[in-house]
Amino acid sequence: MPQPRKEPCKKEACDIQACLTKNNFNPQRCLKVVELLQSCCEKCKYNSTHCASLSGLLKTNNKQGKTKDNKTTNANEQTRLNSKAHGIINA
Repeated sequence: MPQPRKEPCKKEACDIQACLTKNNFNPQRCLKVVELLQSCCEKCKYNSTHCASLSGLLKTNNKQGKTKDNKTTNANEQTRLNSKAHGIINA
């Protein structure tokens, strides 16, 4: 019997959630792991349930990168990123 295929990018998606949890859901501290997920999704041509919310994560991070004060992060953006990260794992 063939072994079930491993879901691509699961590790990277879980790493995002772990990073957010460790860093009080501050997405600015997790940009590197989001980039790693993006790279993984590009490699698998977005053929993974863990890539579904990636565009939302990238949009959120791009908006925050353009703010004048990088120390201040909008709580609504943090909440939305948290929800997206949960969606990646639970998708």
